[in-house]
Amino acid sequence: MKTMKGKVRFNKKQKADRGITLIALVITIIVLLILAGVTIAMLTGENGILKRTIDAKQQTEKASEEEQRQLTIAEATMNLNGTKYKSTYKGEEVTVPIPAGFAVSQVEGENTVKDGLVIIDEEGNEFVWVPVTIAEKEEEKDFTLDYTPMAEKKNGNYIGILYKNWNVEDESVMDLRLTDSACGEPGLVWGVTENEYDAVEENLQKAGVTGDKDVFLTEMKNDYDEMINSVIKYGGFYVARYEMSYENGKVQYQKGKESYYNETHEKDNWYGYYKKQRNFATVNNYESVKSSMIWGSQYDAMINWMARGGIDVNSASPNDTVANKSRITGAEEKDVINNIYDLLGNSFEWTLEKSSVQSRRHRGGCYNEFFSPSVRHATYPMGDKKTSYCSRATLYLVD
Repeated sequence: MKTMKGKVRFNKKQKADRGITLIALVITIIVLLILAGVTIAMLTGENGILKRTIDAKQQTEKASEEEQRQLTIAEATMNLNGTKYKSTYKGEEVTVPIPAGFAVSQVEGENTVKDGLVIIDEEGNEFVWVPVTIAEKEEEKDFTLDYTPMAEKKNGNYIGILYKNWNVEDESVMDLRLTDSACGEPGLVWGVTENEYDAVEENLQKAGVTGDKDVFLTEMKNDYDEMINSVIKYGGFYVARYEMSYENGKVQYQKGKESYYNETHEKDNWYGYYKKQRNFATVNNYESVKSSMIWGSQYDAMINWMARGGIDVNSASPNDTVANKSRITGAEEKDVINNIYDLLGNSFEWTLEKSSVQSRRHRGGCYNEFFSPSVRHATYPMGDKKTSYCSRATLYLVD
């Protein structure tokens, strides 16, 4: 009987010990969960270690990128006579002419023709090289995605070849259109009566034309011929990396600037953009390049280059890009194709292409209207004050 009582007492002690152990285990688990939560919060919270580490890495990369950009600008000041830069494109070595006053960007990802070769001048303006394998059309040759000449010669002058409906899957371009009396380039927009728009003295003065509409047409034809001959000789041209901005009386093509859109510059319609961009090279004392508002055939050459690289240029968000929904150049890091920004958003972009006797073409999307980079729109050259228009310039080499 005494032995039995001892066993009972022993069993009760075992149960008590197990109870204490279970409680301790639960408490330990709770403490560990609390500690785990605190640790996770410290790692992943808004001010967590991981976020601070990522932020620090991004800031370091940004600082390094800015340092490389400043080094490029310094190098540009020393390039007095122009240089040549070798890169590989489509499996072959190509030579790209670097104009005097510019230098190839030292930032990673900005120094190959395939991805978009970026050059920067001493003011910080940035341009991207657009390679053009064939600029002038050969007779009796069919158009394909790999054969997209920019122009053909008729009656002694070049006229632009314009494309639309790019089909990357079967490597074709469709709906080829050549210049005629109603559309194309170069050409005047002078209305049904031939006394409007490009024929109005006030507009011609705003465009910087010293003469009448015939003088304007001659100026455009001469500029276009000179540009095409340059592309034939050098194998491409430069396009502004960013849309046009305007500060302290000077045109700029730089990141982080307010786009020069006509809602805030109502007096500067298409004609004002034309003059500012045509004079850009002269104002900046460039001696080895000339500038102009982008031609329609130059815009298409840029799109053809992108399409050949596998970009779905018919999409409003090609290859996971995102439109810039602001008016600040380069504000959306994902609105970029081949190192060229704001083709999907920011502002519609005026071109020199004539759409009809009453309108000119503008391309791409806007901050609140999203289109593919290849799309064409048309409006009067006086501009629609309710919509945002801007433009970007091109540079072509001269002897």
